[in-house]
Amino acid sequence: MNRRSAGVVLALQALAVAAVSVGYTPPTMADTGGEKMVVLDQIIVTARRREEILQDVPIAITVMNGDYLREQNISELTDLAIHVPAMSMSTAGPGTNVPIVVLRGQRPSEVTLTVDPAVPIYFAEVALTPTQGTNLALYDLANVQVLKGPQGTLFGRNSTGGALLLTPQTPGDEFGGYAEAKLGDYSLYQFQGAADLPASDALKFRL
Repeated sequence: MNRRSAGVVLALQALAVAAVSVGYTPPTMADTGGEKMVVLDQIIVTARRREEILQDVPIAITVMNGDYLREQNISELTDLAIHVPAMSMSTAGPGTNVPIVVLRGQRPSEVTLTVDPAVPIYFAEVALTPTQGTNLALYDLANVQVLKGPQGTLFGRNSTGGALLLTPQTPGDEFGGYAEAKLGDYSLYQFQGAADLPASDALKFRL
């Protein structure tokens, strides 16, 4: 096995492991002039506040797109701990609406207005502080990114354990949307939907 073949094998093995937690399909083979070439899907992340290919970012990241969230029935922040390695979720106080995100053993010693969380939660790149009331429902999201490790020089200050990024869907260029309803036992019912309303080329809404 030459050096090029060994590199392709290692890349395939790494991507196969990532596909389990990321929720993306493995690479496919393309025929280019009689020679089989490996085609890798490009996963775009915003771990450094700009769009980049996942392989170019020097940090461990778990990414889940909107389709994967729906397929795995990940509807709340607390559900993420089941699907993200080295991550756990707990709550402060008697209620469940004060989530505490724990990554690699890093968590805040207390939940107060004067203490920054070890793993802050960002929605559309805006920090949700304090953490009270942030156990949000995960719907109509473009992706969820879990950044592991200190983020002081990458995404946000005082993030000693990592960061949780919630990226909403952006408005489309044409009118459209979706609607979804769920019914179940024990009086379970749920409805969600979204609609794109483009007012002009420069002004678009998503409701």
